[in-house]
Amino acid sequence: MSSKGVFVRKAGGETEPFQPAKLRTSLRKSGADERSIERIMDIVMGSIREGMATKDIYRLAYRVLKRESRPVATRYRLKQALMELGPSGYPFERLVGALFRADGYRVQVGVVVSGQCVRHEVDVLAEMEHIHAMAECKYHNRPGEKSDVKTAMYVSARFDDIRRRYASTPELRDIPVEAWLITNTKFSTDAIAFGTCVGLHLMAWGFPTHNSLQERIERLHLYPVTSLISLTLSQKRQLLQEGVILYSDVLTYPDILKQCNISDTKMQEIHKEIESMMNGR
Repeated sequence: MSSKGVFVRKAGGETEPFQPAKLRTSLRKSGADERSIERIMDIVMGSIREGMATKDIYRLAYRVLKRESRPVATRYRLKQALMELGPSGYPFERLVGALFRADGYRVQVGVVVSGQCVRHEVDVLAEMEHIHAMAECKYHNRPGEKSDVKTAMYVSARFDDIRRRYASTPELRDIPVEAWLITNTKFSTDAIAFGTCVGLHLMAWGFPTHNSLQERIERLHLYPVTSLISLTLSQKRQLLQEGVILYSDVLTYPDILKQCNISDTKMQEIHKEIESMMNGR
């Protein structure tokens, strides 16, 4: 069937015309070479049908990439890997904390900070000598789910209360508070407009255009263990329960894989995959 004029179904349920250029761009951003891209495009064009879910198109592409280049397949699958960090939002908060730590901050995850009026639980508190960054992390495990303007307004109000307490405390009044709202999916248009207007720092999948969530993860090689192709879903969940969130956790605690009853052969495969990703191969 020709892909021309075919409508596909997005994660949120709405439909849109299939756009081959978008698929090409996502493959190219993942690092796929032109030969692989053409092979995937041929497979997709030959399989596309009216009303096909975009997730099924993604699976077709992923199957080919996994055979040809695991690092490329891992980057292509990163969005899904982030959604597998649940069911709680704590692993995602740990990942966000690692992003700040890589930028030189001292980081605490899940702390209570006093505001002028009430106390607030802050998902990530990142401190440097002359700036304090505080982040609210909104984790979603369903494709198409967005963080909306009500969330942005609520988060802004909470951090404004903390800023008022800083302003009234002599030893804190000269330290600016940088407020962040970070999600693993996307923001609504109004959430972006409001956040930009009030000075709320926003980070999400694909936002901002430069230095988005996935770009930071890839640049810093802070991949979640849920992106490991060598692991089954149950093994990933077991590692998350043990507090193993990132590739670096596996390297820091080498015995953790054995504690999760992962065989020596599988451990070698996992370490080889991690090494390949960390070296960008």
